[in-house]
Amino acid sequence: MVQIAEMFPKQCCRKCALFCGITISFIVLGILIITFRAAIYKCIISKIFVLQADSYTFDMWKTNPLPMTLKLFLFNWTNPGEVLNSSVKPHFQQMGPYTFDETKEKVNITWNDNNTVSFYHLKRWWFNQSKSNGSLNDAITSINPTSLSSSYGARNWSYFLKNGLSIFLSSIAPSLHVTHTAAQVLFEGYEDSLMNMANRMPTFIVGSSLPNFDKFGWFYTRNNSETYEGHFNMDVGLTGQLGKLYSWKFMQHTPYFRDKCGDISGSAGEFFPANLNKESLVNFFSPDLCRYMQLEYEKEVDVNGVLGYKYVAGDRLLDNGTKVPDNKCFCNDDCMPYGVLDVSACRYGTPAFVSLPHFFKADPYYGSIIDGMAPREDLHDFYMIFEPKTGMPLKVAARIQVNLLLQPVDGIRLFQNVPKVYIPVLWFEQIVTIPSEFTIFVSLLKNFESICIAAGIVCILCAVVLEAFCCSRACNKPILSREHALKEIVPLTEKAGFEA
Repeated sequence: MVQIAEMFPKQCCRKCALFCGITISFIVLGILIITFRAAIYKCIISKIFVLQADSYTFDMWKTNPLPMTLKLFLFNWTNPGEVLNSSVKPHFQQMGPYTFDETKEKVNITWNDNNTVSFYHLKRWWFNQSKSNGSLNDAITSINPTSLSSSYGARNWSYFLKNGLSIFLSSIAPSLHVTHTAAQVLFEGYEDSLMNMANRMPTFIVGSSLPNFDKFGWFYTRNNSETYEGHFNMDVGLTGQLGKLYSWKFMQHTPYFRDKCGDISGSAGEFFPANLNKESLVNFFSPDLCRYMQLEYEKEVDVNGVLGYKYVAGDRLLDNGTKVPDNKCFCNDDCMPYGVLDVSACRYGTPAFVSLPHFFKADPYYGSIIDGMAPREDLHDFYMIFEPKTGMPLKVAARIQVNLLLQPVDGIRLFQNVPKVYIPVLWFEQIVTIPSEFTIFVSLLKNFESICIAAGIVCILCAVVLEAFCCSRACNKPILSREHALKEIVPLTEKAGFEA
């Protein structure tokens, strides 16, 4: 500052003194911005990534700000009459997509004293014919899920109990397959004689723990339901863990998987940790699978001009204990070959197994015993792309396939001689990409410290130019040349601890 004062002669006019004060203010401002850039960034982040009832973040979290669509693909079983013919593979034809517009919001929100928030998900879907390939009136033939569930639940019964169930199934549900419209299979539901009977009888008689539904449909009762996905409790971010899930359905550990595999852990699905690296695992909880899911780093990608890290479904998600020993507790019975996950305990005892669509990345075994699968990375992978510094999602491609296990069950005539096959039933796809206006905001956060340094240097340069131009003119002195101005700022910036 002493050097700045020496620039001005003792007889300098009042205008020059004013310009001198402004010059000093610019230099101080520039130094402060550069020095405290990290603290400023931390303050901004604490305001953005803390969930409060009156915050901008809350509005985006409460009601999804981006238009969402759900694409559903169904598999039509074209040769069910050949199921007992060992020389003919079951053949499946993909139908769809049947596209639905979706809205999602949080309801029954409760702010808790322990810096957490509790809520339910309310989701609604509307069929969008213009974006669909096919009609909801399309006929879909598939395995009979209720009789299959009954036989699966009875596979370890005594001979006499299984014989009784065999007679019961032969009279109530004599066919392995059923045909219904796409609308009935998905949201509308259809009446099922076995289910109606099961609702009036003790569970053990039919060997299933299906809930008391009056119809069967894969998404039946889910549309416009506040409670279907259950109660969630997550961190609001005051401790730097925004979105961390603490409980689901009032449980901190599910009964569906053993040991640590039953833990309620990871993100609730909207917010993720900052400062991701290439060794990080993206961990989030899926209420549909009743378990946490982990994605692994694959590569760097560009999304609307922002560099992101792509995390994909890999060994941590798809393995059943062979490559990742910690995953063995996800096996409820025998562990399957790589790529298919057992979620039967989560699905009311139905022999439900999930995979990536068309058994992408799965062991070749699954595709070798059926026809009609055509796995492709660009169509069937599950991945999420994040800006690593902020942890903000740039693009999400969620894809999961539901399969039902058909296997022989001794003592039950309907299933006595069937092959062991994982029957593909349906798969869904939901892709969301951050809009370009949001990527500008993400870029600002990502480059905030560099922007602060640049802004600080600009302030200091402005101060020198102001001194050189305005003050010199006010005192009728020659205007400093550009070279002179640079000579003046270099000692100042070096003295402040910065390079010119």
